Amino acid sequence: MRLAIAFLTLAVMLPGCMRVQFDSPAIRGQVMDRDTGRPVLAALVSIKERPSTTAKSDAAGRFELPPIREAWLVPPFADAVYLGCCSRGTVLVQAIGYKVLQHAIDEKAPAAVDLRLRLERE
Repeated sequence: MRLAIAFLTLAVMLPGCMRVQFDSPAIRGQVMDRDTGRPVLAALVSIKERPSTTAKSDAAGRFELPPIREAWLVPPFADAVYLGCCSRGTVLVQAIGYKVLQHAIDEKAPAAVDLRLRLERE
């Protein structure tokens, strides 16, 4: 019975849905030691909601996470927030000898998000 209801719901809603595609902005920046201000080498930077999207900081502490292309089927009454016009999520930064840093992102779809992340020693 549940399967029949789910199929019926899809049959009614699917014809009115539209395919929406967008690219999230690139996330780049620099990872530094909070106390010394020195760059942190080989810090693992990732997006909590997309664990497969990662980057490592270089000798200058710089990193860049590439934009993510997404496509959704959405109902015609969906508003702009539902469509994902904004870049939202949590950037995780991990490095040996430092506490894990979580940094919330809530940007209005710029070309790129530029961060300065300061890690605290354990």
